[in-house]
Amino acid sequence: MNLPSDFSQRTHELLGDNDYRQLEDALQDEAPVSIRVNSAKCDREVKGERVPWSANGIYLAERPTFTFDPLFHAGCYYVQEASSMFVEQVLKTYVSSPVVMLDLCAAPGGKSTAARAVLPDGSLLVANEVMRNRVQILAENLIKWGNTEVVVTNNDPSDFAALPGMFDVVLTDVPCSGEGMFRKDAVAVEEWSADNVQICRQRQRRILADVWTALKPGGLLIYSTCTYNREEDEDNVAWIARELGAEVLEVPVRPEWNITGNLTEADFPVYRFLPHKTKGEGFFLAVLRKDTEGGEEERTGDYLKEHAGGRKDKKKGGREKPGYQQGHHDTEEDYTDQHQGGEYRLKRESHSSGEEHSDHSDQSRKPAVARDKVVCQNGDKPLPRGINDPAADNSAGIAAKAHAHGQGLLAAGLGPLKGVIQDEGHPGEVAEVLQQGKQGKEDGHGGQHDAHHPGQHPVDTQNQGAVEPRRGV
Repeated sequence: MNLPSDFSQRTHELLGDNDYRQLEDALQDEAPVSIRVNSAKCDREVKGERVPWSANGIYLAERPTFTFDPLFHAGCYYVQEASSMFVEQVLKTYVSSPVVMLDLCAAPGGKSTAARAVLPDGSLLVANEVMRNRVQILAENLIKWGNTEVVVTNNDPSDFAALPGMFDVVLTDVPCSGEGMFRKDAVAVEEWSADNVQICRQRQRRILADVWTALKPGGLLIYSTCTYNREEDEDNVAWIARELGAEVLEVPVRPEWNITGNLTEADFPVYRFLPHKTKGEGFFLAVLRKDTEGGEEERTGDYLKEHAGGRKDKKKGGREKPGYQQGHHDTEEDYTDQHQGGEYRLKRESHSSGEEHSDHSDQSRKPAVARDKVVCQNGDKPLPRGINDPAADNSAGIAAKAHAHGQGLLAAGLGPLKGVIQDEGHPGEVAEVLQQGKQGKEDGHGGQHDAHHPGQHPVDTQNQGAVEPRRGV
């Protein structure tokens, strides 16, 4: 693998000489193969090395042809990159009673199925995918997984502003430059550029500002990318905390997991997975709690007004580029594995391949500080309050039936709500949710979505000609 010279220089500055050389060597190796077992459907023991941060994650010695396995199609396991399974640790740490959760960039469903497997009974998961040609696979994978109280939506992030304070937890596995996917996707290497890193950073901030209103005060934001650079990672986390108003939270980990911490001069906790230290692909994650004080509407409104040019839908020449496409950790092969029969081949012109992973955030290029810092939990230091702690400003009741929440989404006019409503009364039943109020809502956007057509996304007019971002698994 021939790495881009700019990438090598930037990453060398971030990691230091020794770590960079080890990373460079690791990227020449084969990527590990891992699955996450669905304990609700599979009670047999699956042999293999355990993924240490996931209760049901297992490394496989080799990659089989999953589409020939009936258990795969029955939803007994999900093929997921090991690093991205770390989301499970976050939810187990901070969620102990029913919540309403949004997975904003959910396809093909790795993180959504992982979340649904550990969320307390009575929780509702809204799994959203803005790309229309990906949302069907997302719905299929959630149906196969089999948990109840799930809604699948096909909406732009800005649509969720119609639901202020709706969600206790928002997971944003945002579009990124895809550095963590290099050894699984040769095209990601070819398309990488320092300019694209900056484009992704800006896109990520627009997505976060769009959805911020929908996260209730005191709620959790889980921010993840599948990239290494600080612009899309630590710098974006610092921006969220400073500009949107949030506290960065700590997640307990064990030293033997070899998860790398903050590589900047800042000291807030973040979780970076580097292939030469942890068995998995490149991944970055941070957890933040939204401030309980007001003012978020003014802050997000100012940011969106300042950057409104990048979210218009009119094509100004060149190939149309989705404004909110994500870049995840599954390659085209992985993505095909998650579709029935393995026949759904993705076209790179339409979007990047992959899923459950995203490592892209941060905005500066200063040399790394504390390069060898490894995240570990101080046993004498209590963790920050979880969102279900009685003292955590979460007095409003959040447990409700899935169908009731689904009707609330419709009443808010949340665009093309399509796909799945599964409730306790009819497990596994799929119901079409009619597109009520869609036309009126679009008219209210003042033409922002005028150029929407079936299967298309908003166009990022500021970034015409840029390569499409990657998504994790």
